[in-house]
Amino acid sequence: MMLTKFRLMFLSATILLILILSIFFYQPRWLLKIIVKVAPGVYYFSETTDKIVAVTIDDGPNTITTPKILETLSKNDTKATFFIISERLDKNEEIVENIINNGHEIGNHLVKDEKSIFLSKEEFEDKFLTADKSLNQFLLYESSKVT
Repeated sequence: MMLTKFRLMFLSATILLILILSIFFYQPRWLLKIIVKVAPGVYYFSETTDKIVAVTIDDGPNTITTPKILETLSKNDTKATFFIISERLDKNEEIVENIINNGHEIGNHLVKDEKSIFLSKEEFEDKFLTADKSLNQFLLYESSKVT
């Protein structure tokens, strides 16, 4: 009897964990619509009937992988948004210029690669604006507005 109760509890906990992980992994539209109501100033998705894909490249620039990614995107006539970690700009400015000159966008990925969910609002804003200032040296990068 005790073993059966344990198995039932273990099975229930496993199912619950799988459900929670799948919600975070698949990010269902119904959940995003709830989040939008809680944080209306944050952009999560755009309603569209067009079949489109947004290609994003995270944690750049990287001297080895970024040029290869740019070459692959060029061969496939595809544009992407590269999220740049500003502490990686030093000695990699040419790579970022190549990203922009090839018609891609750059985005702000803060100063270093860290879990921003653990930062206070003030820490996040400071790191975001510091990175924003570094990225503004590239003429096609538009300064983001933080309110």
